[in-house]
Formats: sequence, C-alpha cells, structure tokens
Amino acid sequence: MISSQKFDFLMNITNTSNNSLANFISYDPSHISRLRYGQRNIPQKTKFLLPVSEYFAGKIKTEFQIKSLKKSLGIKKDQPFENNRLTEYIYNWLSEKTAEPSHPVEKFLKDFSKAQLEKILPKECVDILNLPIEETDVSFYYGINGKREAVKKLFSLVKQELDPQTLLLFSDEETNWISGNINFVKKWSSFLEQIILDGNKLNVIHTATNTLDEKFSTISKWIPLYITGAIEPYFYPKQRDQIYKRTLFIAPLTAAVTFSSVKSKAQNVLSLLITDKMAVKTLEQEYHNYLELCEPFIYIFTPQKRDSFEEFLTAFEETEGDCITSSAYFSPTVLSIKKNPDKTLKNSNYIEILSLPGIEALKTNNIFELPIDICCDGPYQFTKEQYTEHLKEILVFLNKYENYNVVLNINTNENCIIYSKKDIGTIITRKSIPSVIFAIKEIEMTNLFREYLIDVQIDSQIQDREEVIKKIKEAIRILES
Repeated sequence: MISSQKFDFLMNITNTSNNSLANFISYDPSHISRLRYGQRNIPQKTKFLLPVSEYFAGKIKTEFQIKSLKKSLGIKKDQPFENNRLTEYIYNWLSEKTAEPSHPVEKFLKDFSKAQLEKILPKECVDILNLPIEETDVSFYYGINGKREAVKKLFSLVKQELDPQTLLLFSDEETNWISGNINFVKKWSSFLEQIILDGNKLNVIHTATNTLDEKFSTISKWIPLYITGAIEPYFYPKQRDQIYKRTLFIAPLTAAVTFSSVKSKAQNVLSLLITDKMAVKTLEQEYHNYLELCEPFIYIFTPQKRDSFEEFLTAFEETEGDCITSSAYFSPTVLSIKKNPDKTLKNSNYIEILSLPGIEALKTNNIFELPIDICCDGPYQFTKEQYTEHLKEILVFLNKYENYNVVLNINTNENCIIYSKKDIGTIITRKSIPSVIFAIKEIEMTNLFREYLIDVQIDSQIQDREEVIKKIKEAIRILES
C-alpha cells in the first residue's frame, strides 16, 4: 500500500469520519479527505503522525480490527503482537517508505490502472523518423549499434508511408540491444507510440513462455501500447531450444529488418534492412507460418471492439467454472448474470470480494460510479436509489444460493475489477481513461490471479455470511434514511 491507502485503510477499519479525525488533530476535514485519496502526501512529521497513530490505536478494539491490521502490517500469526504497542505499530507503518508490490499480479494491477500513452514525440525522435533513406533493395548493418540503426531506419520508412498498415514484430533474441542503451530505450518506445498514433497497428509474437514472472513482466512493459487497442499480442506456447535465435520486424507495405544470433552471442551479427518487395513478401509469409503455431497472449478490447467483447463475455459467462471476482462497491456477478442466475450458479461456486462505501459516502453521495467499463462505453453510474436496489439484489443472491459468497474487504482496488474463472480465464478492466479491457485465457496466469485474490485479498477479511449480510443491510439502511 502507498501512504494514502494506509491512511484510508485505518479510517475505514475504525469507522472514522473526516470530521472526527480533523477535530482530534485540529485539521480541516477537507484536508483529511485529500490525504485519504492521495491528493496530498501524508505529512511525515511527528507532530502529525503521533496524534494520528494514537487516535487510530484507541479505536482498534475488536478481534476483526486487530486481525486486519496485523495482515496489513505483514505480521504473521506466529509472530509476537502486543496490543499495548498499537500506537507504535501504526506510527512506524505510516512513516515507512512504500515498497514496490511484491506479487506479480499486484504490480500488474498498479501498472494497468495508471498506464497512459504519450502523445508528444520527443524532438530527437521526430528528427530520426524524418531522415532521408537511400533507395536500395537491401542495406547491411553490423553489431549491436547496427541493429539499432536498422530498426530506426525501418521506423523512419514506416513514418513516411502514406497508407497505414499492420507491422509484424517477432524476436526471441535477448533484448540488451534495446535495453543496453537508455537513450535508445526511450526512442524505441516513442517510435512504437508514434507508429500507432499515425494509424498503424502491430501484430506481436512474444517469447515470454518460461515463468509466470516473465509473462507478467512482458505485459507490464507493453501496457502503455496495449491500451490503445492497436496491438494483437501472441506467444508460442511450447519450449524452444534457445540456441538459434531470430528477429523479424516487417512492415508489409514498406520494408523489413531481420537479424539472428546463436545463444547470447549477439555482438557481431549482421542486420539486414530489406525494401525489395518480393523479399519483404517472402519474410511476411515466414512470419505468418510461425504465427499459425502461436496462441493469443491476451485479448484487448477497446470501445471500438464492443461487439467483440460482448461476444467474448457471453461465451465466458456460459462456460461453467468456479468464479472469483474483486470489485469496489458493485457485484459484477449480480450485474452480469441476474437474468439467469439459476443456470449460472447451478454447478459453480462464486466468491465476490467487495468493499462498501464509507458511512459518509453512503450519506452524502447521490451518484455511485462503478469502476468498470464492462461494455466498453464508459463506467456505469448509479443513483443512490439504483445502488440501494443493487445491494438488495446481492442480499437476494446471498439468501437464495449457498454457493454464492461475498467477502467484504476494505482494501479492494478501486481502480480495477478482476473477474476470474478457474482454468478458464480472467477479465480485467479499469476505471481510468482510455477505457480498455484485458482478457487472459492462459491457464497459469489465470490461476495466479485466483491465488492473488484468495491469498492477498480474502484472508482476515469479513467472510462470515451473517456478518456480511448484516453489513450490507446496514448500508441499505443508511442509504434509505
């Protein structure tokens, strides 16, 4: 958690209003609100942290509160925990620097929720992409710098092409020819972004097939480009010998770059920039021959692909399988299957990890925004009355279906929704603009999402069915009062 999330967690777990804490520490309530939602940094001075820690420590009394705090502090069951040191624990927690997410799914969600595409190309990249290119059927380049030069000239040719096209990119070589030069790393990203902004598309075959960390790392690196919807990513699902390695970058209307290496010996290699139409066509066919052996890495849906997503979602929901979701405030299951819940819930178990708005939000908000763009046309907005009815529908599901369960988690990610079915697939969407939905059908990655939700988001949260029903009824009572 970052500092504002820790602060908001403590406010929620102690049912503290902005006004209550503001009165205790002599702050303006609006400033407390800004601290909660990350609009202001948490002050690191003792004169702020100490009274705040003392206040929260005095409010933490129940077994559930203590279990949740221990979980967030990273204190395991067999480690010592002294209730009379709560102020010290909270003070140290609020004042410590935030570490990077350790779980690959958590890091992915952080990158996914914030990713944006840069729309202004650096001047040095503009100059490179506008360089004149010699008229020749094939040009030769040598070594690592030669690889970079050949790729820059390929992108320059694409930039100067009048008609948009779909570029074909594959490389199973080590990427130090890109990552080994920080200036080229920046230019590489900018080149791809500009090509997409010019109306071109990319078909990419990734090689991240060895470990789950590698797969998630690959996705995270490409997220800013994926969210444009201009990329179709694939991967080869079987092991390769990793001895003879090849790179093919093809712009079918324009040119191609190709080079290869043996193992990691990529220093003294020959790179070819080819503009001969027949040669480019032949390399394009080689790429498609390999593509036929590959599978989609992830499916990417943007507002322009709404029909495709609705078709995907229908097939996903009709496939039986144990399901787990994570969402702030709203139930994706109730929203998506309420037309025919008997059929959907007949043979499958459903667990939904939800958070409820705080008391102040329930009292004052007239509009509740669903942080999901499930139909690719913008987040749902519910009036207070509609949200009340939605909570009542959740209660109906809880009372009617034994295999439908809700876990209340005050740490639910408000920017993303995860909708995952065991051994079938996972759908992830976000609140941020531009709207985009990722769908993953690779089984190991899908099950890692489930593992993350079960191990990280469920443990020590409110799981007791009667307690969950009680909390939802209380929210309904506040909404209707």
